[in-house]
Amino acid sequence: MDEEGRALGEAEEKRIALSLLLDAWAAALARGVSPEAIATTAIFAALSDMIDLHGQEEVARLCDALPARVRKGEFTLAPSKLDMQPTVENEVGEDDEPKGTDEEA
Repeated sequence: MDEEGRALGEAEEKRIALSLLLDAWAAALARGVSPEAIATTAIFAALSDMIDLHGQEEVARLCDALPARVRKGEFTLAPSKLDMQPTVENEVGEDDEPKGTDEEA
């Protein structure tokens, strides 16, 4: 919900989520946590939550597509994700959610 009690659209919800995650990432870096530790922990947390929402098989199918998406540069942000101003286009792709479920993440 926004400040006026209206439901957020999907793009706005993802923009807010990414902004909050990047703030937490920056705070962890400032406390001396390595980028690798943050990244692997974030991936673990994301996959765990997705499994709770969609089940292991749906998440496994989502993960099967990741190598090709990584090689295409879909997750490459330049020059640095911490210096980037978030936009809907480079935050979270629509394909980041498992297909074939009725429940929205």
